[in-house]
Amino acid sequence: IITSIDTNGYYHLNNVHSLKLRDDSFNIYALSSILNSKDFNKLYHIKSMEKGRAFAQIDIDFLLTMPLPDFSEQDAGILQEFYFENQKNKMKNKSISAYELEEVVNHKIFQDRD
Repeated sequence: IITSIDTNGYYHLNNVHSLKLRDDSFNIYALSSILNSKDFNKLYHIKSMEKGRAFAQIDIDFLLTMPLPDFSEQDAGILQEFYFENQKNKMKNKSISAYELEEVVNHKIFQDRD
């Protein structure tokens, strides 16, 4: 799963899923950080059994059944900061793996499951 946020409303083709928030009460940047995390992707692949299949695709109906953690406004702020730092690093062709908040994102996904 690779997510990106389009604030300009560009047109996309049918091989891309998109969503539009109903209101601004949800932090879309925090959601993007969670969906882009390694552990969320691992969980998706385990549950969907799509990994390694020829022409594997993201099933939007299945994705909608995936658990998402509840997070506070402070958590959302951290995840949003991570999103923008990740975008800056991608523009510079730098690896994000050294960025410390990645572990915060990955931990948040699974801490509520214990």
